[in-house]
Amino acid sequence: MYTFPYEEQQKNFPGSVLVFYPYQVSEWIIEYKPLPFTKQRKERKFLVSNLTKKETSFFEVGMDHLIPFNKQPSHLVLPERYEEAERDAVGQEFLKNHYMHRRKVWSYPKMEMTGSFSLYIPYFVYTKTIKGEEKKFIYELFTGNEDALDKYKEIKKFLHGQEVIA
Repeated sequence: MYTFPYEEQQKNFPGSVLVFYPYQVSEWIIEYKPLPFTKQRKERKFLVSNLTKKETSFFEVGMDHLIPFNKQPSHLVLPERYEEAERDAVGQEFLKNHYMHRRKVWSYPKMEMTGSFSLYIPYFVYTKTIKGEEKKFIYELFTGNEDALDKYKEIKKFLHGQEVIA
């Protein structure tokens, strides 16, 4: 289990709530033939699956940006809704479509998942006063994106259910 370093940034958001979004990163070996008269090629790709929204995409962040994560009962972690078998099938289909339709390889790619690990992305939820009105905002540490919490219904619903925000 891994996460991005967040403790240093926590000082910038006093009184904030720290929420972790669950992801699964999987490593795949893809073997394919790019053109009719060429040799087979092997590539290693990483996919990241959002375990709450059921979305999959490429993962291109180096392990040097991650730190080990020890999940505690006190941590607020969104619930996982993505079954492992479904996630693996979607990942395989995602890679197949990428190689067949985007890369336009000659042969049908052979794919094998060689490993996976959990990734918990930290978000800070805090209150900010804008034009005299207090609003809840969310800040994603890794990208530096800040947005209104109202746009992230699954996080807002989870925090209401945990009675963390009103």
